[in-house]
Amino acid sequence: MDKKQVAKGVAWGGVGSLASLGLKFLTIPVLARLLSPEDFGVVAIALAIMGFIVMAIGKGGMGAAIIYYENRDPGKYIHTAFWSNFFVGVVLAIACYYSADMLSIFFGVPAAKPFIEAVSFLIPLLLVEQVGRSLLLLKMQYKKLAGVMFFASMLGGIVALIMAFLGKGAWSLIWQQVLYSAFLMGGCLYLANYTPKLEFKKERFVEIMPYALRNTASDILVWLSTQGVTLFIGRFFGASTVGGYQVNNRLSKLPREIVGNALDQAVFSGIASAQNGLDKNRPLKDKLEHVWDDLILVTKLNVFFLGGCYLFLAIYAESVVLLVLGEAFIEFWPLFRALSLVCLFGATLSVLYPFLKGVGEDKLVLHLSCLRTVLTATFLSLSIILSQDVIYIAYALVLVQIIMLVVVLVGVFNKTDYSFRLIVNQFKGIVFVFLCVLLLSWPVNFIVEMQFDSIVLKGVVSGCVLLIVTALLTPLLARKDWLQARHWLELKLRK
Repeated sequence: MDKKQVAKGVAWGGVGSLASLGLKFLTIPVLARLLSPEDFGVVAIALAIMGFIVMAIGKGGMGAAIIYYENRDPGKYIHTAFWSNFFVGVVLAIACYYSADMLSIFFGVPAAKPFIEAVSFLIPLLLVEQVGRSLLLLKMQYKKLAGVMFFASMLGGIVALIMAFLGKGAWSLIWQQVLYSAFLMGGCLYLANYTPKLEFKKERFVEIMPYALRNTASDILVWLSTQGVTLFIGRFFGASTVGGYQVNNRLSKLPREIVGNALDQAVFSGIASAQNGLDKNRPLKDKLEHVWDDLILVTKLNVFFLGGCYLFLAIYAESVVLLVLGEAFIEFWPLFRALSLVCLFGATLSVLYPFLKGVGEDKLVLHLSCLRTVLTATFLSLSIILSQDVIYIAYALVLVQIIMLVVVLVGVFNKTDYSFRLIVNQFKGIVFVFLCVLLLSWPVNFIVEMQFDSIVLKGVVSGCVLLIVTALLTPLLARKDWLQARHWLELKLRK
């Protein structure tokens, strides 16, 4: 795997996500003050249903297959993949549109029907967009992808704000998604310099479908254990609670959109390229040895930057929600803390999953996704039985994430010649820093609370003090990791 290419991919992916993040930080607080939790809830139900279709059929299946197979034989599969995505998208859009009434009633939010009908038209656009996105990732043209993501986010955000000010309610969120998806589709295809040809080869379709279907199956299961939670909450708690959950979930995902998504894309395409010319059926142990150093480095960087960010968000959850979302959503701040912890423990998994896909271990990813789905369904059911409080659902997701982290680490690292103790030593410095930050947060918060009455001001002052302490502790407790992180940042800045 080309480290410079991956570093450049993370850098440009981060730039695009950072720009999008800046726009979201402008739009989310404003929209949260103009729209009600119910508005967010009915749209969340519609987008969750659409997300299931898009993630399962497009982004997980054929999108991953394009990167994997086109890397081995450029130009052979792309047109077949394009037309299969397009026609499947049209069929699914029609089915979704005419099922809107049944779906809205089934998930306990009848008011979501017109929004489900509206977003059904986005399904073909998103599946076609994934073809262009996959080509850009395959060619490692991260700068172009970052640019089109930024302008798509800007266009959708501006329109959403205007419509919200005009009193259009939940429809402002729908139009935000429509314009974002349409611009992103056109931009990705244009920048990838791809023009579809009237070519569909049955034998090529049959060749790539097993890989695509395995990825599709794993992403269906991933959706059930992530976005499926939105529909589960709607079924038992109603639109208002769904809205509170969804807005806090979106807020908790913003840091990941800076580093995590860019890292996932760069790691998957970079590792897939590194496997070019190698036997894809060789044991996982051999695949791990080929890119082991890269895997450890990228995992440590993700845990260091992304995990650290989520630790701070969990500590100061109440201040963050009040500052960003306002009084209308303050009752949901415990949800934000729990969701931040989910993302904290997921910082390692967010590297391992794209790594396993990149080395062609789609069967293993499918098995892990099955396990996650079973655990999620079990813990969610128990949370409903034990209590009718949505916070129990959030902490059930935290437990699932911890269990999955342990299972994946043990399972993957058992395939190497490295001892588990040696691997743990690789991360002990970062873990020590995190534990010290957590322990110090209590006395720091106690002292600051005696000086200020404002919740937001308490969080800002205490957070700044703790951040300074963290900056001083890190070079002492995790010197090696600190030097690696600094070198990586210098590489990003030079590129």
